Amino acid sequence: DDYHYARDALPGMPDCPITGQPMKDPVVAADGHTYERIAIARWLETSNKSPLTGAVIDKKLVPNYGLISSLQDVAASQKSDPPQQASTTTLDKKMPAIES
Repeated sequence: DDYHYARDALPGMPDCPITGQPMKDPVVAADGHTYERIAIARWLETSNKSPLTGAVIDKKLVPNYGLISSLQDVAASQKSDPPQQASTTTLDKKMPAIES
């Protein structure tokens, strides 16, 4: 559907082995590999074999929720955790003299 192709791929999304482009709607095929939904669906319209293994596979596709979720978590944590900057305030303070 158009929703999946109107959005950008999540940062860090692996490339589809068929298209070579970052996946926007990753699905797992019966061969256990993840593909861009539209690419593997088109592949399976003309073939019943895995594009990676050559084995005969079922045409059922399952969303790769684990991959999507982990990349969403990483993207969210990067937005909420701004890059750390070195603080000079503690470096600028002089240490008190140690008396014996």
